[in-house]
Amino acid sequence: MMKDQAEGLRQLFAETADAPVVCLVGCPSREAATIPFTKSLTDSLASRGQPMLWIDEVDFRRREGLPLAANVRFQLSQWLNGYVALDDTVALFGDQRWYAFSGIDLPKTSSDADRNTIDQFQRSGLDAEIVVASVTASTSLLPMLAGHPLHLALVCDAKPAELKPMLSWISRMEASAEIASVSLVLCGDESACEAFRHAVTEVNAGFIASSPEVLGSVGIKLMSAPLAALGRASQPITDLLATRIMRR
Repeated sequence: MMKDQAEGLRQLFAETADAPVVCLVGCPSREAATIPFTKSLTDSLASRGQPMLWIDEVDFRRREGLPLAANVRFQLSQWLNGYVALDDTVALFGDQRWYAFSGIDLPKTSSDADRNTIDQFQRSGLDAEIVVASVTASTSLLPMLAGHPLHLALVCDAKPAELKPMLSWISRMEASAEIASVSLVLCGDESACEAFRHAVTEVNAGFIASSPEVLGSVGIKLMSAPLAALGRASQPITDLLATRIMRR
């Protein structure tokens, strides 16, 4: 990374006493769908003047041909394992927006405080106000984010068969981290989304501790829709999500 770019990164993420807001975007049934939705969320946050870091966990086998959001020299996992400098793993991809690709060789130890990604960013003087992460169904990022309340945003098909897998995914997140909120984005026609909304309320009782809130729906089929269409259709919902999670 060029020296002036590294200095700009540190200026952008100036050290503060406050912990950043952290939002995880998941779509267990189609992991590539997290990418356009997260990109849309970063657009919404940037329009509100929020400096942010996007950590992208979706590896190349599951991206359905989507490129990385920025040209990073090394994976974030290589920095966490001590092989490269932090500046070489983060790249600018828009106004006040920085990007890191996590990679698959993440440290396995969760008890070591030095493994906490956000804490390491803060100690390095790269303290983003908001961190958003596009995660996989079996995400390895939770130990890296330990100690920070997480906002979950889950993109899911409005089909009965998706209900229990969705709740199970949320339950796994609750077992590993403190959950600040759970937002659902439903994909399907209006009647299917309305039925799914009611089913979430009925089935949720006693299954998970959180109370998922349906932020909105997009009238497209999750499993077959072009990913770019999902990103465009999500914009009003990511605008709402951005308003809810950004620091006040």
